[in-house]
Amino acid sequence: MLESLSQPAANDNHRDADTGMEDLLAAFEAVVTRRLAAAGAGSSFAEREVEALSVANELTRQLLERALRRIVQAQGTSELRIDGELFHLHSVGTVMIHSLVGGLQVERPTYRKSGVHNGPIVVPLELEAGLMEHATPAFAERVVMGNGDGNSRTLHRQLLSSRRVPPSRAVLENLSTRLGTALSRDTPRIEAVARRSEKLPENSATICVGVDRTSVPMEEDLPSGTAVRERKKPRVRKAPPPVEVNFRMAYVGTVALVDADGDMLRVFKYSATPGDGPVQLLHSMMQDVRRALRQRPTLRVLAVQDAGKEMWTLLTGALAAEPTVERWDELIDHPHAMSHLWAAADAIDADTGELMAEWKKALREHDDAIDAIHARIVHELGEGYVPPLRIILEEEDTYLTNNKHRLHYAALRDAGCPIGSGATEGACKSFVSFRCKGSGQRWRNEGLRAALACRTHLVNNRLATAVATLRRLRYTADVRAAA
Repeated sequence: MLESLSQPAANDNHRDADTGMEDLLAAFEAVVTRRLAAAGAGSSFAEREVEALSVANELTRQLLERALRRIVQAQGTSELRIDGELFHLHSVGTVMIHSLVGGLQVERPTYRKSGVHNGPIVVPLELEAGLMEHATPAFAERVVMGNGDGNSRTLHRQLLSSRRVPPSRAVLENLSTRLGTALSRDTPRIEAVARRSEKLPENSATICVGVDRTSVPMEEDLPSGTAVRERKKPRVRKAPPPVEVNFRMAYVGTVALVDADGDMLRVFKYSATPGDGPVQLLHSMMQDVRRALRQRPTLRVLAVQDAGKEMWTLLTGALAAEPTVERWDELIDHPHAMSHLWAAADAIDADTGELMAEWKKALREHDDAIDAIHARIVHELGEGYVPPLRIILEEEDTYLTNNKHRLHYAALRDAGCPIGSGATEGACKSFVSFRCKGSGQRWRNEGLRAALACRTHLVNNRLATAVATLRRLRYTADVRAAA
């Protein structure tokens, strides 16, 4: 019975293919067995698995290397037309192409545009094969994923533990930055392609948007002439220029699709470096809103975040400029608002717990409850409180004057809308802090931009589409012999 279970079902339509696979498997097994014997290794399954993966890597590496060489041979060294423009031979050299299974060493020609003195150098092999920054397509996608997930040390360790053959960490770091920079440069076009295939979750009832900021450690050059602490021991290599690390505020934005019960169905997360500012982030958010509303115009749009004036100015300005958004509701994050009301209740000459319970109950039941609460605080201001308490009450009076139109929770909560900015607050931690605030990390704006671009596509489940689109936009071309 065990023998019958181990045999695949007969299929006459694929008999030739099955025979070829069986022959390949037999040859592959023989190579693995010989290598185990030559190494004096045992015959355990674990040892066989490791050796089989090693052989498979080398077999795949040679296959890919031959495939690239065949492309070079087919192209030749005569004049070529690349996207219809004439190019002539510049020089021939050998290059290392990085892949998941090791380096692919290929001799290939480079070309220059005819009629242009010292024009830019192009490599027809890379354009026809879709190589990205000297990396194969599959390896480039894995590097982008690694940059979105963590640093080059983590990626290198993961590749080794997966029995792959990565290049050095320095190569991974440089490749990560170059690919991330290319992704950030073409973000609008890449995201537009990704959105075309995205369907609105069936139970979507509300679009919740929010913007916030979170600190990121940025490495900045010290002004020239700044005194630097001298080392007691002489430095062998040349000392790098003096820098300092300052925490600057990066921007975070989210677009959450929520059902009628207030449950999150999908969240799109975006971030922008302190140096780049929020313009691209807001554009991406509004494009998500537009895509959702075009699929279902009846969706409610809700802006929910903390009370920061700058953030509200940015978000409401973007919503007002978006033609598909006819109206939207605004809410201050409920826990944030309650902390302000608690400060006011604590300053009032009354039992703080009882007063807060009364206010919370009123806010749950009536949209105009905040007006009564504000009136109570204004009344208490005329009761002659000592200066420290009066200052608190004045601050909360100002807070409610500026924000009470965003504190009408009852109707929106009854409609199944979330009254907290958990999606945005969570993104500050899971999206930015997790990736960018590890022990000892510090960033230049360019490196941070590249990492955030990779992480954006990763957490929004757009990574494969993003890399494929980038490859089509930047790293492929129509290469033909010049007739």
